[in-house]
Amino acid sequence: MFGWFNFHPRISVAVDLSRASAKFLAFRFDARAKTVNYVDHQTSTWGGKPDALEAFIHGLEVTGHFIDSVGQEGQIGSILLSVPNSLLILEARQFRFVRPEPSRAVTAAELSELWQQVRSAPADSLLPQGLTAHAYEIFPPVAEEFHLDGYLLSGKISGEGREVSAAAIIAAWPVECVEALSHFRKRFADVEIKPIPELDVIRGYIHLRQGSQASGVAIDIGALDSTLILLSRGVIEDIWVFPFGSVDVTEAIARELGVTFEEAESFKRQWSSGVLDDDRRSRVEKAAAFPIEYWKREWGSLLATRAETTVIAPTIYLLGRGAFLPSVVGALGDGDWLELFSSGRGGEATILLPRELKDRYFPGWPFDDAGDAVLFSLVSRIIQEDHGMRSV
Repeated sequence: MFGWFNFHPRISVAVDLSRASAKFLAFRFDARAKTVNYVDHQTSTWGGKPDALEAFIHGLEVTGHFIDSVGQEGQIGSILLSVPNSLLILEARQFRFVRPEPSRAVTAAELSELWQQVRSAPADSLLPQGLTAHAYEIFPPVAEEFHLDGYLLSGKISGEGREVSAAAIIAAWPVECVEALSHFRKRFADVEIKPIPELDVIRGYIHLRQGSQASGVAIDIGALDSTLILLSRGVIEDIWVFPFGSVDVTEAIARELGVTFEEAESFKRQWSSGVLDDDRRSRVEKAAAFPIEYWKREWGSLLATRAETTVIAPTIYLLGRGAFLPSVVGALGDGDWLELFSSGRGGEATILLPRELKDRYFPGWPFDDAGDAVLFSLVSRIIQEDHGMRSV
């Protein structure tokens, strides 16, 4: 059916690393049939609260075990690895260029040349303020959009003007991580291994779900960390990473019920699934309210300050396992809270589930998990980049 005897696609591997876990999916994409054939998948979690560097190095070790377990020497072509936001220094930046001939119409070729100037700039000039090239290495900048004298350039390039500005995402990570990845690459020397900032993966997923003009605040709530992303017409205007996540809720439940962390985690899952008995549900909701209200205060205060200089759409996009806690959607969709920083009424909080996309584009998707949006976006990106086509 798939012509395996004449054509056997190499295996691609998507890796979603976080401070608390790693998810892997190995698959082949048959470009002729436009189908995904799953080879293997796995979720690995580890306890405690390791720092970001320790978690990354451990995550690479676990990734190596998964690659070995796939067990098809020479058949793995590429690995796309999401680097967690907690490990990165992230910055949304504007690069400005004065045009020598303002009366000449701007062209796509000119914008491409300007963008190459950004990408080829010395690392010291690209690194966020306070960082040095001795301790951090830069990822290739990610282009967001271009403006000509303040007006957005989109669609067919046209117009005359004096200044072009390029919005871009800058990401830097510690040299220790680069060294760890270098050792990992030597172990799998025949495989193309590409790290990509988690922020870029999340932005791609939001575009898949909401379109390229989405505006609002995206909140990715992981186990140990959370990320806020301010979006305007699909462009990232600001990024913040916080050292708290759904584990805070588990610990609060454990204290309230006087149980172990593992038992509290089980109760939290039952609560999220709607199968917890009434008495325990009431106590779990009471315990969860404290960390969730703390999140709201931290995020609301920051966004209210940011709203003094920018317009924030009253829409919250929720991602990550923490988004599925029953109290979260109601708390973050609260109209009074949204009005503290947003530009209007009628806002809402929406969980961005990949479920309907999985059923349509990736039948048989092997994960049934609330936190698989990053992995879904990685697989989609691999298909688009390696095979020259859009999966969705």
